[in-house]
Amino acid sequence: MAKFLQVDTASNGKLVIPATDVVWVNTPGSPWTSTEVYLMNNGTLDVVTVTHAADSAAIVMIAYIQDKLVEAAQGKWSESFLNITDGSPLVISNVTIS
Repeated sequence: MAKFLQVDTASNGKLVIPATDVVWVNTPGSPWTSTEVYLMNNGTLDVVTVTHAADSAAIVMIAYIQDKLVEAAQGKWSESFLNITDGSPLVISNVTIS
């Protein structure tokens, strides 16, 4: 069964990030207000951008998202969605894919 990370946003409602086919989680650089999740999709990379409050250490959200991907993978097969909003170390405002 497919697994997803769910994010609740005030302006865009509930958004999901596929927790499968993730090959890399990174930040695009200073001022570290977004974290990118790279997904392999039929030989090409899709980039899911998680926009959030400034991450002064540049790695807080990377580590958090990586931990949640592992948690989702280790969860029961019947638990398709893992909500990562409340436990997030930084406020998440949006999720986009390109």
